[in-house]
Amino acid sequence: MTTCKPAVFLCFDPRDPLQSVDDRSTWRPTRNAILISATMLLAEPGGPHSVSWDKVAALASLCEAPDPVADRWRGFAKREDTDAMLEAVLVRSA
Repeated sequence: MTTCKPAVFLCFDPRDPLQSVDDRSTWRPTRNAILISATMLLAEPGGPHSVSWDKVAALASLCEAPDPVADRWRGFAKREDTDAMLEAVLVRSA
């Protein structure tokens, strides 16, 4: 059985103090699904959206955790998983 790896994208990682969300030249390549999804929100039409980067950092660490429970977040996320991750990191105004 062949396993596909997700593509590598240049993304903002809030866990890295050397990166700035406002300076793309500081971003690094990643395969981390939540970092890719959250960074894509910055370029979405009607954006940039308010993103809870603390939540992104926590989910990004979960994506990389050596824990079988975290396996559903690794690799290619299903559409419903990606939607759930994006919903979790958006900051909603009351």
